[in-house]
Amino acid sequence: MTSEKCSYRQSRTAAMCLTIVTVLLVAAGSAQESVILKLAGASDGGNPEGALIADSAGNLYGMGSEGGSATFGAVFELSPPASGGAWTETTLYSFTGKPDGWYPTGPLVMDKFGNLYGTTLYGGSANAGTVFELSPPAVAGGPWTETVLHSFIGLPSDGSIPLGGLVIDAAGNVYGTTDYGGGCGWGTAFELSPPATSGGAWTEQVIYSFRYTCNNRTTNDGGHPNTGLAINGSGVLYGTTWVGGQPYMGTVFKLTPPSAGHTAWSEQVIYTFTGASDGSFPVYGVTLYKGNVYGVSAYGSNLACNFGIPGCGVVFELSPPTTSGGAWTFASLYSFTGGADGADPGSSVIFDRQGNLYTSSMEGANALAGTQCATNGCGAVIKLAPPVSGGSWTETTLYSFSGRADGGSNPSGPVIGLFNRLYGTTFAGGDKSCGYYGAIGCGVVYKIIP
Repeated sequence: MTSEKCSYRQSRTAAMCLTIVTVLLVAAGSAQESVILKLAGASDGGNPEGALIADSAGNLYGMGSEGGSATFGAVFELSPPASGGAWTETTLYSFTGKPDGWYPTGPLVMDKFGNLYGTTLYGGSANAGTVFELSPPAVAGGPWTETVLHSFIGLPSDGSIPLGGLVIDAAGNVYGTTDYGGGCGWGTAFELSPPATSGGAWTEQVIYSFRYTCNNRTTNDGGHPNTGLAINGSGVLYGTTWVGGQPYMGTVFKLTPPSAGHTAWSEQVIYTFTGASDGSFPVYGVTLYKGNVYGVSAYGSNLACNFGIPGCGVVFELSPPTTSGGAWTFASLYSFTGGADGADPGSSVIFDRQGNLYTSSMEGANALAGTQCATNGCGAVIKLAPPVSGGSWTETTLYSFSGRADGGSNPSGPVIGLFNRLYGTTFAGGDKSCGYYGAIGCGVVYKIIP
């Protein structure tokens, strides 16, 4: 299943054009969608696969996985209008393949100085992917500066193919995962530490190498951690593996920093998926909220799905043990049905200030959607409201994509921006210039008013 999913995510090509528009649409949901950018391919990149991030001023930052001036992908910024009108798009950087990287996928992360950090799937010195930094110009309007912090070289000493995003700790260390590489080829978790003096080289360390099946032995730690990590205030990292565990349907793991006098990080599998009501194959990262761990499993659940897969996916919660050494408690918050809510959840989750949860589904949700999308629809953005006192979470499908002007195919989960609006991307839809598998458009940036 991993190779099929990777080929789906990594083998797309895009044609080129540019349009910035605002299109208001209401479809199959309770919210209004605005398309604030139709990605172009030629300048800003196209076919985005990662979520957006927002800064305190409401600017949005994202990446087109392909396109840009050299067709290897690009990083863009969207600035909100002062009063009405169109958003302003700026291409901050276009990748060239070697040595700076090719095919950026995961979401960006911003440090306290306004520097952006991200990963590319390929490129770099060994064509195994990179971690890069984009620094803002000293004078407004000048070019951003791109620096490759690390080029992955693959097994056995390093990881390769970083699919997920990054996190930063209070000291400025950067953490992430690679889908492959490491001592056994099942992927790694890594740390990049900033130089002691300005202008020096960053130091990369593989803090954990996943084993799963290694040297003819099957372990419980999982394999293919193809998502980003979450970090708590103590520097403990949490993530998921696509496969592995017992019975091999994916895990949620915890990485604890070394204690005083030690150098090795400690890895613990805190949950193994079974494919029953808990789902299976958690392909996206986790979110920490009020001490609990939240995420999605791509398939599974006890519900029959309409798309020829074993279940439509689950939104889950993991609560920490109440006693030292105890087990984490799993709860299924919502099982996708393959109806108006879609199937195959396609992003990590986020929370608003009221404790509502938001995520997306990659397919389904709109029976009238264009044929360029997955079976029976192009996906949706959903909201889960917590129970007032016990009981179940309440699901609302905010918007179902049609795959046309409004976007469609693999909608990213939203980020909360100005005025509590939801912003995200779709892989396709928008303009008619990108012809990947019959898809219409290079993707869009959407806004949803819940």
